[in-house]
Amino acid sequence: ARGAAMNWRSPLEACRRSLAEQAALVKCDIGCDPQSLGVQNNVTCAIMPWCGIDDMGEWPPPIDMRLPDWEDDMRPVSQEELEESMATVSNSIRPWEPDSFIHVRHLQDALGNHGFVEMRQSLLHGGRFVAVKSMPNRWVSVGHEEFRQRYPLSPEFPWVDLGILRLLNQRRFPYTCDLLGVFGDSNSTFAVMSLARCGDLLSWSARPPALGPEREEIMKAIVAQIFLAVRWLHELGIAHRDLSPENILMTDDTAEGVGMQIRLVDFGMATTRRWCQREVRGKEGFQAPEMHGQEPYDALLTDAFQLGVLLFIMAARGRPWATTRPGACARFGQFVASRRLMSSSGDPLAGCSAALLTLLEGLLQLDPRQRLTLGEAFFAEEDRASVWGVAWLGDVGEVVDQRWPWPGSIASEAVTKAAHLPF
Repeated sequence: ARGAAMNWRSPLEACRRSLAEQAALVKCDIGCDPQSLGVQNNVTCAIMPWCGIDDMGEWPPPIDMRLPDWEDDMRPVSQEELEESMATVSNSIRPWEPDSFIHVRHLQDALGNHGFVEMRQSLLHGGRFVAVKSMPNRWVSVGHEEFRQRYPLSPEFPWVDLGILRLLNQRRFPYTCDLLGVFGDSNSTFAVMSLARCGDLLSWSARPPALGPEREEIMKAIVAQIFLAVRWLHELGIAHRDLSPENILMTDDTAEGVGMQIRLVDFGMATTRRWCQREVRGKEGFQAPEMHGQEPYDALLTDAFQLGVLLFIMAARGRPWATTRPGACARFGQFVASRRLMSSSGDPLAGCSAALLTLLEGLLQLDPRQRLTLGEAFFAEEDRASVWGVAWLGDVGEVVDQRWPWPGSIASEAVTKAAHLPF
């Protein structure tokens, strides 16, 4: 927020708390020191440095694992519920009031939606810092049906994204952002969501150390949380189909003392259908090979393949290949021929433990029938191997298996209580 564009008054004149007290509250709320404070419409506004993944003090950060507490939270999402949710969102758009959302900084471009995401301070939410995705109306249309008619070949559907996000919030799914509201003016539609304050997994993956025991130890807790989040999503009957480091955000809540948590975002390519056909979804380097065929594919297993690519990037700090389209990438062609994983420079994965390599190869199996699952109930009768049985995860896999499905005693616990697993 720029002071010149605001009606600044002394915080002491407008608020009961002193400037120092307000600064302490802002620091507690988002975890970094404000550079200055002012007041607009009786709400304190802060100008502050961007606090991203590179600004975290504790490394590695503590990780919080969340498990369902109520049986109703696990009720699968039906296509009818999704249709109703999308209609509810599109019919509940409120007028956009620019003065109520103070611009802080540009976060990223949302290329799939022809828009962008910004960090803003929302005066409608008590001065809370939020993420605002801006999308042009010519793209979004007035609702899902009109969008499908206008863009029948689009792989991404903005109203599916918002409809699923609303349903996940209703089911108290902890591994995504909160949809705080949808607003619009004559040119754009604005989706306001809670802010994941610690950046995305792509930024995390670029950090040292290099691949080796230290990096793998840091990775384990985050990877286990990602696996748990996607498994939970699958149990709800939703396949993401666009899993990538850019679509996994990281956040913490210093006010509540909650450790690091991941957030799955961008559900525009997601589906409530397990079996899909001739629908190629996700970024080119993450698309499971069977997506390019003509036969129906299991969307849950294509998510598993995408997690394998994501895990490779976390470990090697580089992509294994540019695309999985047949004949389009020499490096992927080499993997198909040799079944050996190489680094982004074409060398063997130096420093990678045998246990991690087993997990990578299990998720990146070219034959989906041989691919590791996430332990979903859908595969219970098939006696399929899952990621939780791989030695690399250690005790985490055993604990998750013991807690899934959750015993009735857990249902009596508070829904916000964090379940800490031993790492």
